[in-house]
Amino acid sequence: MSASSLSCWNRRWHSATIWLVLSFSCALLPCFSSGHSEMQESIERLLPDCLRQLLTADSFEDSVRGESPDPPKNYAAYLAAAKLIPNLVTENLLYVRDHALPAGRIYAAVLLKQSGQTDTASFGKLLNDKAPVKYLSGCKGMPTTVAGVAHGFVEKGRYFNFTLVNYCTLPPPLTTPAAVQATCLTSLMSQNTVQHYEVGDSNQPSDAWLAFHLLLNQGNNAKPAALSLANSKSAGARIYGAVLLRQIDSVRGKKLLKSWIGDKSTVNYSWGCEKQESTVGALSERLLKGEELILLTDPRTKKH
Repeated sequence: MSASSLSCWNRRWHSATIWLVLSFSCALLPCFSSGHSEMQESIERLLPDCLRQLLTADSFEDSVRGESPDPPKNYAAYLAAAKLIPNLVTENLLYVRDHALPAGRIYAAVLLKQSGQTDTASFGKLLNDKAPVKYLSGCKGMPTTVAGVAHGFVEKGRYFNFTLVNYCTLPPPLTTPAAVQATCLTSLMSQNTVQHYEVGDSNQPSDAWLAFHLLLNQGNNAKPAALSLANSKSAGARIYGAVLLRQIDSVRGKKLLKSWIGDKSTVNYSWGCEKQESTVGALSERLLKGEELILLTDPRTKKH
């Protein structure tokens, strides 16, 4: 084991040990309030910065920006944590779920669910939590409760504009480009709808776009996935494959689109709340004319 691997393992073991001791202390020694506080401080010092920020999150925010060009601060902390999911210690997320302010508890439950935990271990612990919390989406806010938000995720997989995306849309614990491709092809191979980016007026990316974009980020390594999609029986999947292939091999991608101009296969195209029925040939012509039918740049990462 390398020195860096050993150091990482030691930090995880240390964090998990402190969390277990804390849980034991809370259950058996409630009268030792000062010792409990010291133990909490010990475990919180080991948390990544993003989780420490979520401990004090005072509102549950989605990605919609308000008057400021910067992303909402609590959502930014959540997003930073989401990018670390493969390396986060589950016990640390459980700690935040149980000890954070109301909004932080919700973010921790979302992270637990996205890391592969069950509803019982994530939102299930919050279903009876009546603590008030403010939900913010851009400049709009509304009062709710932790339980109300948790029920929304359990029943619908979302709470208004905050969508519980598929795990493959976050940096997954996969070690090879081929493994990433296999995971995201599952989301795209049967698509008969091509989505520009968002789901309705939510300003949130669709699961299909997220899978497509993860493949796009693989660069040349995603060429086998692009070819598989282009040969799919599903019209939408073929368009996703052609757009992806064109980014990797422009000559071959352009040639493929030209060969489809007469293709009358029906495909749906969705742009926010607007939907239209089209054909593979018609979308191919639009792509050849330079239309960006599928957003290639993630708007959530744009700098202002």
